[in-house]
Amino acid sequence: MHIPPISAIIPTGTPTATTGSTTTSTTASATAAFVTASSPAEPNSSGNGSSNNVATTVGIAAVGAVVAVTVAVLLHARRNNTLLKRYATAKDLPDSVRKGGGGGARPLRLTGYAVSVGDCDGFRFFHAPALRWYARTDLPTSRNTADTISVRIAGTDCPEAAHFGNPPQPWSYEAYEYTLTRLMPGSVMKTDSTKFMRGGTASASSSSSSSGPLMAPTPAKKTPAGSPGAAVLGAPGLVRLEIYRKDQYERVVAMAFYRPYPRMLPFYWRNLSLDLLREGLGVVYRQSGAEYGGEEAKFNSLQEAAKRGRRGVWSDPDFVPPAEYKKAHRATTEAATAS
Repeated sequence: MHIPPISAIIPTGTPTATTGSTTTSTTASATAAFVTASSPAEPNSSGNGSSNNVATTVGIAAVGAVVAVTVAVLLHARRNNTLLKRYATAKDLPDSVRKGGGGGARPLRLTGYAVSVGDCDGFRFFHAPALRWYARTDLPTSRNTADTISVRIAGTDCPEAAHFGNPPQPWSYEAYEYTLTRLMPGSVMKTDSTKFMRGGTASASSSSSSSGPLMAPTPAKKTPAGSPGAAVLGAPGLVRLEIYRKDQYERVVAMAFYRPYPRMLPFYWRNLSLDLLREGLGVVYRQSGAEYGGEEAKFNSLQEAAKRGRRGVWSDPDFVPPAEYKKAHRATTEAATAS
């Protein structure tokens, strides 16, 4: 045991009287100082125990947070998509969708990729389950009917492209370009395509006035040989569907939500049907079986705003809604066939 020097026990200048209370006080002080200096420090066992308890609590909380986040992600994925099961075509969908399960029923939500856009308001969708990863190179690169679902966007009717010998409507070019570039980033339209017609051109106005509002002008340019299609497609874009039902053409009627590019916000999705209405590149679909996802008032409001702003099709006084356009051409074709 280490014994401290006497100077540490009896400070310099301390009187050393030998009688009375002075001697007793001096001796007690020296003894206390000696015991304090010579006794080893005891470990602070209570402090170490507290640290261990804190570490244990933090560890349990971290594990609990990881488990909670994992469960939340899986539940979210299960609500917005399937986890492992993949629906290759519309025929593989649940009965509630294939038999026309709309009318307020909860829609089937699927996430996947737009791999082909064939019309202003229709495209091909490749379903990608949440727990099955697909590289972009694994996705179809053409209009594939065996592995994709044909989608007709809900609530919005866009200008008609050229179909079955009928000419395209004005503004179909702009509507198709908008849909294409939102769903498949990097896509480039071909200006010489005959499938779509630009709106607001001098040729369109003069042709409409001479042939009547229901007859769209014929594009001036022709697609050269060896250059099929209306666009050079970009990368398949991530799309989320809310599917309401299947129509008579084996397409699913669905709200299509896309991620704006570049993707600045990871959970930010935009409704393609509403955006087309906002830009004046479509009208509210009023035919039988229309689906609005509970937002019919918003559809009507956006159309009225586009009308007041004279955006897109509403800037053309001779524009005819697509449903009327198709009806008129159908009647003309039937009359020509009968004669």
